Amino acid sequence: YSKWSNIVQGPLAQQDIVYDKPPVVTVSDPQVIYLPTNTANLTATATDDNTGGSIVAYNWTRILGGAATINTPNGPVTTVSGLQEGRYVFRCQVTNAIGLSSFADASIDVQVPDSNTFAAKFNFNLSPRMSTAGWMSAEDH
Repeated sequence: YSKWSNIVQGPLAQQDIVYDKPPVVTVSDPQVIYLPTNTANLTATATDDNTGGSIVAYNWTRILGGAATINTPNGPVTTVSGLQEGRYVFRCQVTNAIGLSSFADASIDVQVPDSNTFAAKFNFNLSPRMSTAGWMSAEDH
């Protein structure tokens, strides 16, 4: 004879509705950036499934990594700057109108580009033996 049974209460009995659910939050996919770029954009998307529910607060914090500036810590979209080589994790905590919170973490890997990667430059000018500083002719090698 539980509250979920229609046997005692009858076929038109009202069942309990589950209220007070925390918001659901998702954030940007993991990112990799290469120095000298030292900024990245982060986006949080949140929903509140409670009847008449709404999101009332966003709060971005750095939970892993070196010093960084969170330019808009209380908004769903922010830019982080001042990043240096290493791994960063930023957490967005979202609060709904009834005070329940949840969070999601976004990661950014900041890497130094490989200094051994050089782009070859060729001079495909039709004039043979024409030399341009910093370029090599394909016929010379």
